[in-house]
This record gives sequence, C-alpha cells and structure tokens, in this order.
Amino acid sequence: VSSVVHYDIARSVDTFVHRSGRTARGVGPNAVGSSISLIAPAEDKAHSKILESIGVRFETLRIDGRLLAGAQERANLASKILQFDQDERKKQSNNQWFIKNAQEAGIELDEDMLDTDANDHKTSPAQKVEATRARKRLAVLLGQPIVTQRFKKFLTKETLAKEQAELKQQQQQIEQRSARLSAGSRLRRYR
Repeated sequence: VSSVVHYDIARSVDTFVHRSGRTARGVGPNAVGSSISLIAPAEDKAHSKILESIGVRFETLRIDGRLLAGAQERANLASKILQFDQDERKKQSNNQWFIKNAQEAGIELDEDMLDTDANDHKTSPAQKVEATRARKRLAVLLGQPIVTQRFKKFLTKETLAKEQAELKQQQQQIEQRSARLSAGSRLRRYR
C-alpha cells in the first residue's frame, strides 16, 4: 500500500498510527508512503492533537469544495456497486455451501433453499439494473476530470485560456506537493 486516505478522523493515536502504518507494511525498511487526511474545519483541533502527540507535521492543502461534489457522486456510485457485488458474492457463497453439503449428505436440495433473484430479499432485479447503470455512469465519470466551472454564462477564448492556465498551474502544484510528500514521508513500521 503506497497511500492511505483517512476519510474519518481517528479516535485515538493508535488507530491513526495503525492506519498510516499500512503504507510501510511488506515493502521493507526504506518504504515510502503517503498518508492523507481529509479534515473538515470542525475536525482540525482533534486531528492536530493526534499529529502533535506523534510528532508528525502534515502539509496543508486547501481543497475547493466544488470539487468534492464530483468526487462524492463517484464515491456514491462506487459504494452502490460494491454493496451489490458483496450481496451477490454472499448469495453465491451461501448457494455453494448448500449445494456442497447436500451432495455430501446424499440428499436432494430443494431449490427454494437457494438464493435466487426471485426469492432473494437482499438483491432484486431492479437492484441489478441499478448496479449496471451505476457501473456505466461511473465509467463515464472516471473518464472525465473533476473540474469546477468558474466562468459565466458564455465561454470566451480569453476565459478558456485563463481557465486552462489556472488548471495547468493547479496540476503543477499538485504534482510538486505529491513529489515532496513522496520524498519526505518515510514512515516507520508500527506494530
């Protein structure tokens, strides 16, 4: 694991160290990793206490809140897909268990014992269609950059050139910060 993203503030120093330490596991003593914490202003004090107690300083990077809306849509779609896939895998695992044990016991398995879309209470055909739509929508969204729209009703050549220059500058800043984080964030392996 080369990067860990903390979506929730750790409740204890041990939890934070455990999560962040995953970037160094299995890679060796010179492992390099990044630990990124997404912090709301209300969470800053609690997070600062954790960092202070372990003697680590994080570089602060302000994020435009408008970018989070695009990320949130992608995360929601991915979550919906994941939940459907987990339910399907569990259903298949349960069915395999019933089939295997029925064969071993030499008994005929009643089809009503198996989870199917018809008698399944967790996933329905509508959920399968919804998951398929979510996959397609997510594929489209992942092929597009997340951008904020800062221009007015009409896009002019000047506005477009300005937007492109700003985006290029932001990308360079992100790449520079990422390079600094990669080079400067050697994490010790914690157990």
